[in-house]
Amino acid sequence: MHRSAQDTLSKLNGILSRQQPKGAAPIADDATAPGDLLRQSMSFPRSIKRREYSVRQGLEVNPDAIFEDVPSGSGGPSTDVLEAEIRKGIEEVVGAPERSVDAVATRETSADGREAVVFDVSLSALDGGLGLILEDKESDSPVRPGRADIVVKGFETNQVGAKLAAETSGAIDIGDVLVGINGRELKSEGLYEALEMLWTAPNPVQLTFHRRLPWTCPRCTLHNSVDESTCAACGHQL
Repeated sequence: MHRSAQDTLSKLNGILSRQQPKGAAPIADDATAPGDLLRQSMSFPRSIKRREYSVRQGLEVNPDAIFEDVPSGSGGPSTDVLEAEIRKGIEEVVGAPERSVDAVATRETSADGREAVVFDVSLSALDGGLGLILEDKESDSPVRPGRADIVVKGFETNQVGAKLAAETSGAIDIGDVLVGINGRELKSEGLYEALEMLWTAPNPVQLTFHRRLPWTCPRCTLHNSVDESTCAACGHQL
């Protein structure tokens, strides 16, 4: 029985070997063993996990800032920060106690009945000067008879755009007439002479201004602006 069973198995193997196509590789050589498949399937999660840990987050780059100038020195403040500090320092100096405004103003009444105030302002010129723009201006009723008024036309800022002493004082308005410098009354001096006095004056410089006030028409009581000499309602002239 035992020998006959072995003979039967041998015959079957012979039949199978004859039925296999020529040149075909043995099945065991071309197939993957179950153990190999298991090892490959177990290796996939490990490889994926390694790839996940190998990914690094890229730096955020602003494409608009690629060609901007980089401040010299590692970690140094930017140009905007430096400019803001300069501006802050200038404003602090301008606001120092050196600048003062005379709290007492003298009230005057001209021959035509118009009222005005005369007041003093003490200023210190910094880098950029006082920031005061003056001009000659003719008037129907000048403060100085026979002479053009030296009038405040506007204010200047320094190179970084900060306001200067004349504007930050808050006491000077456009249209004010300059009538004195350091206690000297400007009687016959022209614009350029007044500017030269300002350029050469030591700090602090005391400026005296004349400011016309809006006037009330004695006929109809309408309040008229400073620049008008004729009442807008009734036509009354000063």
